[in-house]
Amino acid sequence: MERLSELACPLCGHHFDPRQHEACGSCPLHGGCGNVCCPACGHTTVDPARSIAVTAARRLIGRLRGRGGSVAPAGPLTLLDVAPGQRVEVVDLYGLQGSRRERLRAYGLVPGGTVRVLRRSHVTVIEVEQLELAFEAELAAAVHVRNAS
Repeated sequence: MERLSELACPLCGHHFDPRQHEACGSCPLHGGCGNVCCPACGHTTVDPARSIAVTAARRLIGRLRGRGGSVAPAGPLTLLDVAPGQRVEVVDLYGLQGSRRERLRAYGLVPGGTVRVLRRSHVTVIEVEQLELAFEAELAAAVHVRNAS
């Protein structure tokens, strides 16, 4: 399997060479798990170049694209569907009521406003008017968006 020359930590965003930071030698799975440790924050993640699941998903996506199939999500776009670095327009805060909705509005997350997704890992980090907010998956799925024009 080919290895990526550089990997970005999904937690802190630090870029590093996964060959230099394989998972801890004291781990009973060492040498076969495909995990790497971020030298900046210590977060353990899967090296996509060594992951069987990632390889299978890439093959499937390639086949779908080759047949003209779409890999776009069904239904409205949410913050979970947006790639890091992409700027989108907020359409609706679907299903959020009361204080949660008002708190997000106070931070500038309003329909018609634009946000930029900075990172996606176990949380989705966005930028709203020079303010960074981290959303758990449930909250990110409630923010419906569309591509900014």
